[in-house]
Amino acid sequence: MKLQRRLPHLLAALTPLLAAAPHGFAATAPAMPPAASVTASLTGVERMYALFDSAWQRDLRENPLLATYAGDDRYNDRWPDVSVAALEASHRADLETLAALRAIDRGALPADEQLNYDLFAREYEQRLRVWPFKPWLYSINHQGGIQTLSELAEQLPFQSLRDYEDWIARLRALGPYVDQNITLLEIAAREKRTQPRVIMQRIPAQIAAQIVAKPEDSPFFEPLRRMPDSIPAADRERLTAAARDAIGTGVVPAYRRLQRVFDDVYLPATRTSVGISDTPGGADFYRERIAYHTTLGTLSADEIHALGLAEVARIRGEMQAIVAQVGFKGSLAEFMNWLRTDPQFFYKTPQELFDAYQIVAKRIDPNLTRLFGKLPRTPYGVRAIPATSAPNTTTAYYPP
Repeated sequence: MKLQRRLPHLLAALTPLLAAAPHGFAATAPAMPPAASVTASLTGVERMYALFDSAWQRDLRENPLLATYAGDDRYNDRWPDVSVAALEASHRADLETLAALRAIDRGALPADEQLNYDLFAREYEQRLRVWPFKPWLYSINHQGGIQTLSELAEQLPFQSLRDYEDWIARLRALGPYVDQNITLLEIAAREKRTQPRVIMQRIPAQIAAQIVAKPEDSPFFEPLRRMPDSIPAADRERLTAAARDAIGTGVVPAYRRLQRVFDDVYLPATRTSVGISDTPGGADFYRERIAYHTTLGTLSADEIHALGLAEVARIRGEMQAIVAQVGFKGSLAEFMNWLRTDPQFFYKTPQELFDAYQIVAKRIDPNLTRLFGKLPRTPYGVRAIPATSAPNTTTAYYPP
């Protein structure tokens, strides 16, 4: 796939560089051709890749968390703007992006580039299809959201002075970001676009974990405990004091506000059902999600559900065969209870379990090349799930 490929100087060719040139340069440099003529001289592939790049850069600007996860540290000092006005502006930009793509003659592109065209189009068509269902109102869940933002520290290197300066800036800007999310929760409650109550009942404890008596006890303070020796002592002292102040005067009060609105407004408005079909436009939303998450867009929700039931029956049959194979005397339910309760299947301490996972990972390493033709240069590792989300998460997940 070539969708991530860049033409390094392509966008520069479309920018009037002389406006930023050093003094005296413009007097001797040849005049830049008009922007329209430069654009017209580009091939369809070049125009498409320029669009890819500009769209990607917009995504990074609009979503600093995406940039952080992608390893781009330019926006590590800020949070996304999730105000209603910003969301609407982003939607208009998506419409313009897709229109710009449609202005490129797909039929004139090489076959590989037609695939890139189609993949890019699919992304933006999906953004437009999901827009009426307001997915941003469902952004909080028991596995993550505004209440577990401190886990972002797990993804950051924290090696340089700038890394810590950016983190302090993010701490200071957290209050407005929380307030924007509070507004979305209020809208969700008013419009009945909420998550199921059965999972939302887990959120108050996660919020409470962020409301600490001392800034040093905050999960957001954790990076300050491991500042490298390469950062001068005076800077370490200054950064530590700044973090304490940002957490005490901004972060903790913001989470208190979130706690009040979540407990008093959002949680009482959550739905007792679990299906998205019970929200406004939910049946259509569900069909859109089928098309997005599967290749079964021609099947109805009921047909996919029937397929799932058939798979459950098949898997249950294989499980029953294992029960018979190991000679267990009892039902499948009794077998599962035995596996979940007998001490022989458990490590005695969390550390023993963690060590065992690391050992298994090292045993796997030499065999990976037998299964995969190419391996990524970046190694993987085993890390404990952050305490803020561990009680409510699955047994394993894989952050990039």
